[in-house]
Amino acid sequence: MGVLIPRKVPHFKGAVSSGKVKYLDTLLIKAAAKISKAGTRSSTPENGIGNLVTAGIINTPDYWLAHYHDYPSLGALLCALGGAVN
Repeated sequence: MGVLIPRKVPHFKGAVSSGKVKYLDTLLIKAAAKISKAGTRSSTPENGIGNLVTAGIINTPDYWLAHYHDYPSLGALLCALGGAVN
């Protein structure tokens, strides 16, 4: 069972299908496999990315650090997911 972000699912589904955010599909699949409940959000996207790397969900931190601000709410997603694995 993974963490769902109901209000944002269609938004991020479009980002995956359009290819606007590289690796987003992999991030969501790996996060869903590892996260079972929400946690306290990471304070910054950078901290969230670090937590996701430590948890083995992200293996391309340089990409995420350079691009989390390129798509609306992506930084917030990384904060939420990073908090859930911490």
